[in-house]
Amino acid sequence: MRILLTYVLPFLAPFLLYGGWVLWADRVRERRGVAPAPPPLWVTALAVLALGGSLFVFGQAIGPRPDPGIYVPPHMEDGRIVPGHYGAR
Repeated sequence: MRILLTYVLPFLAPFLLYGGWVLWADRVRERRGVAPAPPPLWVTALAVLALGGSLFVFGQAIGPRPDPGIYVPPHMEDGRIVPGHYGAR
């Protein structure tokens, strides 16, 4: 759920909004016979700012990850290879 809210949804939101605009423009074209003007550049800039803002807000809400400790690389113990892991400080 976190990945969906922090990466997928903010990335797809501008595309979904544009798709909605295209559907609306088609309906207007059918009624009036003229297509509305495409969205101005500031709408795209606003979508980019919304994406950046949502990533910033979620980054602040989640906060930094807890300190995992010191990395202990793979090593040999009693003739066996012990895989790398994070140990206590």
